[in-house]
Amino acid sequence: MMKSRERVLAAISHHVPDCVPIDFAASDEVWDALMKHLDLPDRESVLEFVGADLRYIEPIEIIYDRQRYIGPALQTQADGTWEDIWGVWRRPVHYSHGTYQEIVSYPFTHLNAPDQLLDRRWPDPDWFDYSDIASQCRRYHGKYALVGGGWGAVFGDSYRILGFEHFLEGLILMPDVIREVVRHVEQFYLGVNERIFEAAAGLLDIYYFGNDLGTQRGLLMSLPMIRTFLAPSFKRLIDQAKSYGLKVMFHSCGAVSHAIPLLIELGIDVLDPVQVGAAGMMPEALKASYGEQIAFHGGLDTQGILPFGSPRDVSAAAEHLLAVMKPGGGYIFGPSQDLQPDVPIENILAMYRTAREAGAY
Repeated sequence: MMKSRERVLAAISHHVPDCVPIDFAASDEVWDALMKHLDLPDRESVLEFVGADLRYIEPIEIIYDRQRYIGPALQTQADGTWEDIWGVWRRPVHYSHGTYQEIVSYPFTHLNAPDQLLDRRWPDPDWFDYSDIASQCRRYHGKYALVGGGWGAVFGDSYRILGFEHFLEGLILMPDVIREVVRHVEQFYLGVNERIFEAAAGLLDIYYFGNDLGTQRGLLMSLPMIRTFLAPSFKRLIDQAKSYGLKVMFHSCGAVSHAIPLLIELGIDVLDPVQVGAAGMMPEALKASYGEQIAFHGGLDTQGILPFGSPRDVSAAAEHLLAVMKPGGGYIFGPSQDLQPDVPIENILAMYRTAREAGAY
């Protein structure tokens, strides 16, 4: 029987492991609900219960990590609205199924010339404390596959600085501004990664980064635009990780099938997730077209089956997904998005029970 780390790395390398590796991702509310339902003391116990083979070394979403922040003071207003490291203002908004940090304002919605960026204070990688990275890695090293690095939100942080519409308009109307903003964001994450990778001292296995490039029906921008404005930064982040001997997992929700050849060209080892409800993202087609060139992560539908199906429906969907994706390796089982509070606990338990039972080779 393989250890979790061996299982994950074998699957990513398109070798057949003893069983399909399993991953788990969920909102805070789901973590809490599972701990209560299962009478478990902490998140690690939940991961052990579901059989997860990967462990995520923090920080990933570094802009949210106030416990790790040691830079210049950031503002928080009386209503909870807070300023992140990019100068973007956010506010916690409570919905019926959870709380999300929604954007209130963008710092540069009227920016239209590169020289307007000269006086801006850009975040510094040294504004964060990395002193516990090594101890986190040592806790899991040798047993689990370790995933780490800064989130590397080259696209996301760039459009959050400018505003989404302003960013997309700028691809045509002010390309020099877009390139300069993207360059600053890229340099920040290269610096964050360098500090994390050095602190990890060779114990990490996978670098995980990305941004949503797709909508439900297609790409957010044309493939030539992605290649021109984003791919060079993606490539430098990928090459940096590869220089430390890491596999690279790229995150993008949505209908991104047309971008997969570019991701393969850039050196991506794993695409996360397989959002099966989006156009062109059927597992059968992805496996047939790209299954020997890139590994896939996730794919159990969080838009339909998991929130609205019965446990029996969920088990049937998981069995089908595994039957399609597991031949020849190249697959890590998990949901198509982070599990949200609208997914019944019974369905979560059914999906992971089925993964353990039907994932064996």
